[in-house]
Amino acid sequence: QILIFVDNARKVDIVVEKLADRGIIAAALHGGMGSEKMDRAEVSKALREGYVGIVVATELAARGLDAPLLTHVINLDLPTDASHYAHRSG
Repeated sequence: QILIFVDNARKVDIVVEKLADRGIIAAALHGGMGSEKMDRAEVSKALREGYVGIVVATELAARGLDAPLLTHVINLDLPTDASHYAHRSG
């Protein structure tokens, strides 16, 4: 499983769309998620249970995310300071 970090909600949606255009299913996780998308609890459960392989998230939305099967963390946008980097990498 992969967790991809970007700076803002708009970028989350763009990355998820670009992956979908290439046939890769990814879940979005950010604060401005609409009703047509999975909510935070659904994304967290899907990730934890292995139903989704890629989650694209903002740093704040991913806080406290439980993902025991997670093997990769990608910082598409770099964090603003070292403590945020440590939090993202777990």
